[in-house]
Amino acid sequence: MSRGSIFEIPRGLHNCCQCEAYVRSRLGGKAQPSLLNLKQLSHLDLSNNDFGGVPIPSFIGSFKSLRYLNLSYAGFGGVIPHQLGNLSSLQYLDLIGYFEGLIPHQLGNLSSLRYLKLRGGFVENLQWLYGHSLLQHIDLSYVNLTRASDWLQVTNMLPSLVELSLSACSLDHFPALPAVNFTSLATLDLSFNYFQSFSIPDWLLIGLKGLDSLNLQFCGLHGPISSGVRNMTFLRNLILSYNLFNSTIPDWLYGFSHLEYLNLSFNDLQGVISSAIGNLTSLTTLTSHLIRTQLSGHFPDATRQLRQSKNLEALFLSSCFVFDHIPLALGELLTLQYLDISNNSLSGHIPMSLGRSSSLKYLYLSGNNLSGPVPETLGQLANLEVFSMCENSLQGVISEVHFANLTRLREFIGGFISHFLCYKMEQPKDLELLNLEGNLLSGEIPDCWMSWFGLEFLSLRNNNLTELTVMDFGENKFSGSIPAWIGERLVNLKILILRSNKFHSNIPKELCALFSLQILDLANNNLWGSIPKCLMNISAMGMKLD
Repeated sequence: MSRGSIFEIPRGLHNCCQCEAYVRSRLGGKAQPSLLNLKQLSHLDLSNNDFGGVPIPSFIGSFKSLRYLNLSYAGFGGVIPHQLGNLSSLQYLDLIGYFEGLIPHQLGNLSSLRYLKLRGGFVENLQWLYGHSLLQHIDLSYVNLTRASDWLQVTNMLPSLVELSLSACSLDHFPALPAVNFTSLATLDLSFNYFQSFSIPDWLLIGLKGLDSLNLQFCGLHGPISSGVRNMTFLRNLILSYNLFNSTIPDWLYGFSHLEYLNLSFNDLQGVISSAIGNLTSLTTLTSHLIRTQLSGHFPDATRQLRQSKNLEALFLSSCFVFDHIPLALGELLTLQYLDISNNSLSGHIPMSLGRSSSLKYLYLSGNNLSGPVPETLGQLANLEVFSMCENSLQGVISEVHFANLTRLREFIGGFISHFLCYKMEQPKDLELLNLEGNLLSGEIPDCWMSWFGLEFLSLRNNNLTELTVMDFGENKFSGSIPAWIGERLVNLKILILRSNKFHSNIPKELCALFSLQILDLANNNLWGSIPKCLMNISAMGMKLD
């Protein structure tokens, strides 16, 4: 640190070890006025610490040379001190936190400010922002602007403004704006404000044709998507999700050649996704969860056209009422990293071509009517981290080939357990979640758990494991109640070992239905209550093991 000019807490945590070290090393307690000895301090960053909700120290307003102040997520709370208005050289101010009370109008004295980000509290008006000709970025999300009826008029007069974010500010109507002066505005975020006008205002549609990003998520908008949006031909990000749009997807939307991110999810849109979607050659993310588009028979055509997009990274079409087969063309989207087509009515086999989508990290196929075997080509998805295929009717045998290259897999939600658990037992596995519920599993659960040290969640619910004769989950850390379904579904069990875990319940009477049971070991748990008398009716416990 040279002459105390910069004081910054490093950020950028990329793994669990770093996260744990960060939690232990966070600053806390009370900031000391001795910091004022840093007379020439120009850059102060205390973000991502934990000061326990104490107010921001008012002495920070005495750093006359300070140009950069970042106290975001630092654990400060209470009222923002008005002394911060004395920082006449300040250009960057980030106060994301849990603040309350009136935001001091003295912040209007910061005439050199270029970047302003606040969270919490409320304002009577935004008059204190008048005259800030250098201000380029304003983010007042979660600041209560109910009383600030001048929010649009004031921000409209800031000539350098490039980004305006007023998400969740309790705004309920669009004021009239006779003349639009947002000459530099590129990003507008008005999400999570429930506007009573129900439609996008003309000043936004006509006066902001140069917008780069528009977010109107959860704004209470009704009717068809306004045709005025078609004039915003420079849009790269368009978010209209969680509204009540009830028309078809307008054809002009497919002409946005610069569009990279499109989110129309959770509306009442109808009709089909046109094959013209292939014209969106810059598209990287398409999200249409619960869009209610009836894509029957047209899904293959649309995805075939998406091949023309060389940049598509994410395709979310969950719960879209899609039926038909998974199109082969999905395997030609070589840049695709996220594919979610879960909770539809897709049938047929999983296409082998999916194995060519070499960039896939997240693959969700659950909640469909898929059948047949899982193609071995999925074993080529070396970047896959999460794979979900539960709640289908998949069958067949899984071999080592299926998991040969899935070294990055963290969550597996599907079926077929034996080869998966036992493949390359000598290598430690990083998997944290294993969900195999709702499939057609049958046969033996193998004893191959010793290399799965990171496993935190396991579900085998709703399968066909009725032929199991041995279940040994002893010497682990399973907790909660002993599952009643063991007695209801695994009727052929001869050996049940759950010893040395952390089960804390009574012994379920459903275990009495295990008439073939010869060994029951529940020792070293936290069980309570009485032993069900019906266990005495299991005559096989007195027999010699096979």
